[in-house]
This record gives sequence, structure tokens and C-alpha cells, in this order.
Amino acid sequence: MPDWDKTDIIHFLSDLNRYESYLEICSPSTGALYNKIDKSRFRRCHRLMYRTPSGFDDQLDINFRSSGSASSNLIETIHAFGFRYDIVLVDSFHYYDLSLRDLTDAFDVLTPHGSIVVHDCLPTSEELASPDYIPGGWCGVSFIAYIDFVTGGRRLTYTTVDTDYGCGVIRKMDSEEPLPQDLIEGWKSVRHDAKAAYRFMSENKDQLLHLVSVDEFKKFEMGHR
Repeated sequence: MPDWDKTDIIHFLSDLNRYESYLEICSPSTGALYNKIDKSRFRRCHRLMYRTPSGFDDQLDINFRSSGSASSNLIETIHAFGFRYDIVLVDSFHYYDLSLRDLTDAFDVLTPHGSIVVHDCLPTSEELASPDYIPGGWCGVSFIAYIDFVTGGRRLTYTTVDTDYGCGVIRKMDSEEPLPQDLIEGWKSVRHDAKAAYRFMSENKDQLLHLVSVDEFKKFEMGHR
């Protein structure tokens, strides 16, 4: 079976769990596959995009749009309308603060039994994990924000599918097995240095990311219906 991308995971989870609403949080240089989302599967399908130039138009709907990096007014609008989403894709502009903010916002608008899919959790090289913007295939430090978020004491469970630069799946429920304290302390000691954080993550990815293959992910999800 060819490797899945993030849209395959979204469709799989949506079909399996009968999800009816979808939100994508992205920027013009991230996301990029909104055209592949089968919008007929959803009763509500929205896209929130920031850092969006006034002339940007990819011929697809942008329901919540900001020209700068700020998105608080967009999230406030979502809350004002009372929208909640069964599945949210977080494909942030890959700076740490924006990635962590987007994860927090996604968690806040997620339905109780929903799922967040997070892109770029497992960069394939140290160069792609640069904290500074690189044109082309840049994953940035979204992986640091992802690990900080899932290990930050929130009531959640997570796994990371080893495909498409790492796709995290987060849900609102108690974690079945907390990470060992020495692993957490090791992560905290390196997380402020992108290169050191990448090397530590790579050396401990199975345990730190709860890393699974596509087949393992599918089997687990279908077995826990």
C-alpha cells in the first residue's frame, strides 16, 4: 500500500467515526491539500488561514482569513457562532509560537469525541527542522510544539502515524500510559535547541511520539470502534 498523506488519515477517521464537521488551520504555504478533502463527507467544512496576502486566491473557500499571523479574532468568530468540529487539521506555519497556538485553538474547538490531525510532527532531516523559514519542503519546529503540547499535562491521548512527515492524532481522553519521567526530563533539557531537540526526538521517536505505521494505525483504530 502506498504511504498515506494527511488527507487519507482525515478521510479514514471521518468515515470510521462518522465525523460531520471539519476545520483546517493553515497558512498559504502550509496545508496545500485542501483541494483533496472530500467536502461531500461533511455537513460543515471550513478553512482558517493566516499570513494570507490580500491577493492570495487558490480558488478554494477561505472561511476565516487574516493577513497577519494573528488569528485570535478568527477563533473568536468561531466561538461566537458556536461552531465545534469533529476533526481539525493543524498544518501551521512552522514557527514554534504559531504551531503551539494553533494546537491550543484546535483543542478548544474540538468536539468531545473528535480528533486533531497534526502535520509535520516527524521531519525527515535536521535541515527540514530549521527554526528559520526555508522555501520549499520546510517542517520547521512544529514538532517541538507538538511534543510540548501532548506532554503538557492536558487530558488527551495521542499517536503519530509514520507517514507524510509525521501525522499526529490527538483526542480528548485520559492517556492510558504516561511517558517515563526520565524521557520527559530529557526532552525538557533539549527542547530550546532545535538541533538538539531534533536529535533527541529522532533517537526516542517510537516512545516519545507514540509512533506507529499506517497499517498499525488502521488496525488499532478499527479494533477500537
